[in-house]
Amino acid sequence: MPEDAQPVHTEVAFLGIAERSSVIRDGMLEAVKWNILGLKPILTFNFFPANLSGVHLVFAFRHLQETQLRFSIRLENGDEIGGIEIGSTAVPTPLPLPATATRQHSLTYLPPDGWSLMVFVLPQAPPVTTMGPGRYLVTRLTPDGAGETVGEFLVGLVEPQPLTAERIAAIKSDPRALKAVRVVLSCKKCHAECRAYAGLDRSENLEKEGFVWYADLSEQFQCACGATLVDLASMRRNLYAPLGNFSPAAEPADYIPLYEAASLDNTRTEFMRLLDSHQREEVFQKFIEDNPILLRQFPAEQILFKPPILTFYNADFAVLSPQRELILVEIETPETRLLKKDGDQAAPLTHAIDQVQRWLGVLDEHRVAALASMKIDAQMVGNIRGVVIAGRDRGNDKDHLRRLKGMLSGRITFLTFDDLAASLAALIEQMRRL
Repeated sequence: MPEDAQPVHTEVAFLGIAERSSVIRDGMLEAVKWNILGLKPILTFNFFPANLSGVHLVFAFRHLQETQLRFSIRLENGDEIGGIEIGSTAVPTPLPLPATATRQHSLTYLPPDGWSLMVFVLPQAPPVTTMGPGRYLVTRLTPDGAGETVGEFLVGLVEPQPLTAERIAAIKSDPRALKAVRVVLSCKKCHAECRAYAGLDRSENLEKEGFVWYADLSEQFQCACGATLVDLASMRRNLYAPLGNFSPAAEPADYIPLYEAASLDNTRTEFMRLLDSHQREEVFQKFIEDNPILLRQFPAEQILFKPPILTFYNADFAVLSPQRELILVEIETPETRLLKKDGDQAAPLTHAIDQVQRWLGVLDEHRVAALASMKIDAQMVGNIRGVVIAGRDRGNDKDHLRRLKGMLSGRITFLTFDDLAASLAALIEQMRRL
């Protein structure tokens, strides 16, 4: 270094939090790059305390000189909730860069006067926990104990959808659904505990283990020695949120799945037996109401049973999807005739399709009022379509049936009861392979 040259100071900027990140090979080059998705300045949770372990922190470095860098994450008032330590080693160039890199060790080219991105993940142990919403500062610590703020992020509280009957039905249609979520808060000094749970139904077994139904929690948990004080207000309102929005890294909780392969296999066996029993339409509708997993091919935020369409009609089901699509479902019976001998569409199926077409016509002409009759906010609906579920695959020519399903693939689609059973069978096989 020339005598009059000034030492170069390492510049650091915290850019935000990534939803996902990975190190991948850059095409055919012997080099790697960061693939970063969902860079954002805010994290949201449904209740607190919330776990930040596993969160991807994105940094930019310029003129990296230090071999050790330490960062602290603190609230505005200075309370520290965690941090990370980064070690760096200079490697002479040119060099062959590896095709892969681990989360703990990555090899990055640092241009002399350019910025380089790196992603670091908050450790699982010790856990990094936030006790509530607020503004969090990312501070670079210097050897003399001082600190330099290099960025910030916000933590917010979001209220989940109410756990209505329509929401519960939608949750039960999701194969990833949870039966219950459990949380244990404890004091590190006196080991006093607060045990809470939420579920689709109350659990006598969990309550025998000392877990308290979330809505029955007190306003706060204070341990016997007084060292731990936790505000339980958000947990008391919203502990049920993961049941329909499973995100295992988001909360310090334990999860109990709703479905297992064996229980779903029993449901499928009952369904197949029912299909051969020559029952009335209402029986099949009730079975699907009791087992919404049969509608799993329609991702749902809400599932409504017998929703009114103004005062004119009632659909059998209505499914409101996360993509703001409203799907109106008409259920017939497994014995509904689908095809004529010549392969044309049979009259009973035509009647069902015409019924759905009339529903759609009412919604097209009186959209706001018709949605209001279903108690659905019009802003939550972008597209509206219909589905007819009728008949069986067997007894029909395969080519004719395939052509019929292909023809009915526009605004009104058609499924047989065997399609529902086949979808459930595929899910069972997938769960058994896991």
